[in-house]
Amino acid sequence: MFSFKSLSIAATLALSAFAAPVDMPGFAAVSSSVAGAASTASGTAIAAASSVSASATKAAAAATSSVASVAGRDLLDVDADVDAEVEVLHRDLLDVDADVDADVEVGRRHDQTLLDLVDQAIVDLTETCQALTFLQPANATEKAVGDLLNDVKAILGDLLTDVQALVGLDVSAVLGDVTDLNAVGSIVADLLKLVFTALGGVLNVVNVAPSDLLSQLLKDIAGIVAELLKVVLGLVDGVLGLVGGLLGVVVGLLGDVLPIVMQLNVSMLLQVLAL
Repeated sequence: MFSFKSLSIAATLALSAFAAPVDMPGFAAVSSSVAGAASTASGTAIAAASSVSASATKAAAAATSSVASVAGRDLLDVDADVDAEVEVLHRDLLDVDADVDADVEVGRRHDQTLLDLVDQAIVDLTETCQALTFLQPANATEKAVGDLLNDVKAILGDLLTDVQALVGLDVSAVLGDVTDLNAVGSIVADLLKLVFTALGGVLNVVNVAPSDLLSQLLKDIAGIVAELLKVVLGLVDGVLGLVGGLLGVVVGLLGDVLPIVMQLNVSMLLQVLAL
């Protein structure tokens, strides 16, 4: 008889024989092929993923660069706009300053009466007119005399403009507190005597035949004086309700300068003075 141990060993060997691996060549090949395919697919997927990731990275970088570029342009545009606005504001401020200065200047002139304006013109003309009155042949060059005459012409031209601005205003704006006709005539005559005495000094030096330049300047000044007188006479007579009142006073005060007026022989001036 067999012992229990011998039976146990025999049973174990029999079970081991049934549990041994069965050789299946076809299955092994398929398994290997599947594994290879899986490996290839995995590699392809990884490569594709890497490519996608790289593309995404580039796209992100491009987008970032684009955004940065746009932002940079926007900042430059903002800076340019700010600079432009500052420049416009600066110009506006300059324009405002210029307007204020102009208003102040115009306001200053318009606050002056006729007598104030004539008085100021006399002050402005005195030095130049004295230089012309006492001209000497040695220094009476065409340029020197021409420069002096141009100064007289400019001052009288400015006076004419300022006096014309008084037309249409009431008596207080035109004459202020001085409404005496003789007082007004006196100051107007003082201006005329100063100017014509100076022109007489020029005629004395250049004799009776001044150069074409000087001759034209003398006529220009006489013409401005004639226009100025027309405005002044009409202005004063108008606000005082007179007819020809101021002219008689002025002509009566001109005295010694009347021969100079006649020598200049400017028809418009002669007509205004009724000579």
